[in-house]
Amino acid sequence: MNRLVAMRAEYANLIAESRHSTTILESAQTELANSRASQSAALAASVLTRLDGPQIGNHPLGPRRAHILLAGVAGGFLTGLGIVFLTAQPSTIAAGTPLSETLEPVTERPRVRPAPQGTGLSFGDALEAVMYGAPSRN
Repeated sequence: MNRLVAMRAEYANLIAESRHSTTILESAQTELANSRASQSAALAASVLTRLDGPQIGNHPLGPRRAHILLAGVAGGFLTGLGIVFLTAQPSTIAAGTPLSETLEPVTERPRVRPAPQGTGLSFGDALEAVMYGAPSRN
C-alpha cells in the first residue's frame, strides 16, 4: 500500500507539472497571437506607405555648364568691382568746380618707339612660322 501511495504522489506531481506547462504554453501562444495582430495592424495603419521604387532621370541634376559659366563671369565682375572700390582713392575735387580747372594740361607727347624694320618676313611667312615653325628658306 505504501508503494501505491508513493506512485500516486509521483503521478500527481507529473500531472501538476503537465498542467502548469500547458498553462504556460497557452499564455505564450496568446501573447504571440496578440503581438502578431498588433504588428499587422501597425503595418496596415502606417502613415507612410511605399508607392513605387525610385525613378532615375536621364540627365544629372545640378547646374548646367551655362549656369556655371554665368556664375563665374558674375563672380569675376563683382570681384573686380570690389577691388576697384576698395583700392580707388576718393576724389578731392570740390563740388561746383569746373572740370577744366581740375585737369592739368599735357605739355609733351609721350615718345613711342617705332617698330623695327627689315625683318624680311611677309604676312604669309609670319603665319606659316606661327603655325608650323620657322619657314624653310630654300
